[in-house]
Amino acid sequence: TQSRSSAASDVYKRQPCQSAREQASELMGYARDMTLDGLMEDKPQLIWASHYLCALAKALMDDAELGMMR
Repeated sequence: TQSRSSAASDVYKRQPCQSAREQASELMGYARDMTLDGLMEDKPQLIWASHYLCALAKALMDDAELGMMR
């Protein structure tokens, strides 16, 4: 079993990671909306912006996963 301080440390470590995952989820939603808007309005700049936003969300998710594994 874990000691109380170790368990508390795990909780504090996971809170920022959970927040990062929630933010990444929001970014992915915005990227999806931008992609649809770009397609419907024939605005390729929105599609490219959503592409970069997806890359940012993926990096955030990857970092959160690494943080949760420590």
